[in-house]
Amino acid sequence: MGNLKDFKIAFSGLKAGNHNFKLSAGDAFFEEFKALDIEKGEVNILLNMEKQERMLIFIIDISGHVEVVCDRCLEKYRQPLAIHKTLYVKLQNGIENLIEESEDVLLLPDHYNDFDISHYIYEFISLSLPIKRVHGYNEAGESLCDEEMMELLEEKERAKTDSGNTGEVDPRWEALRKLKN
Repeated sequence: MGNLKDFKIAFSGLKAGNHNFKLSAGDAFFEEFKALDIEKGEVNILLNMEKQERMLIFIIDISGHVEVVCDRCLEKYRQPLAIHKTLYVKLQNGIENLIEESEDVLLLPDHYNDFDISHYIYEFISLSLPIKRVHGYNEAGESLCDEEMMELLEEKERAKTDSGNTGEVDPRWEALRKLKN
């Protein structure tokens, strides 16, 4: 994970108070996670860390875009990102490994000197993506999907509709109807 060294926040030598970091995540960042959904991207991360005696509070602002596949036409497109998250990291005695207490609260062993935030940045980006990923529309209200693929889909839909009007029943369904009766 050589491309993620900037995402290790060394907090042990820092004074209590606010500390700001500017990070960026590009194609190499997403390659480290072997993401199926996200192959490329240009993401800027503004990270404000408030260091307290036994806690780190990360306020994370993520902006930019990632490249994902359109569910409709299967072409890649840029999905814009605008994410604001807060992550609480409590320094805890008596534990050996990082523990996720809840979605946004982590327990970190107090003998750790740094915190790798890369996985959480990736998670925030992945979870912010819409469930249905499709190209947008232009000013005229026309889809920005690949025209050739859209024509092919419309042709298949017309053929399906036309074959449905003939009154013919798929023989497999007819066999099932006989079993039902």
